Amino acid sequence: MEPEERAETARRIDSIEVADRLPPEPESPQGLDPSAIYCVQVGTINVPRPVYLPTADSVLHATLDGDYVTEWITEPLACPLCRTDAELKLQGQWGAPATVMCTCGYQWPLAPRHTQWSARQLQAALVSSAAQNNGLPTPPPSK
Repeated sequence: MEPEERAETARRIDSIEVADRLPPEPESPQGLDPSAIYCVQVGTINVPRPVYLPTADSVLHATLDGDYVTEWITEPLACPLCRTDAELKLQGQWGAPATVMCTCGYQWPLAPRHTQWSARQLQAALVSSAAQNNGLPTPPPSK
């Protein structure tokens, strides 16, 4: 990937928007250690992104007047380094913003401008993983 493409992908990740309101905080799974750093496999991470569409018949007219309607689309988050959008992991502590980990080794913050939303995504992934696997993922050993 060219440096310009990588920079554009990083800008898109930084500009992730949150459509609607913050989801409610889920109840913590049994056995959760709030100080532990968990890593959970999530696969593809779909994120909301606004698309601004002109409402006027003329695009020029809409551009000059700023007459737009916002539509939300959901698209897979891709690694800024290798562009993969599958086999991603979320890592972090319960209640803290999530870090995305790619199989290529690259890591980046999930929605750095929306830390509470990022934290809720990690919490939801941990709750889902605990339910599917009858327990939480084992935290990596402390360094």
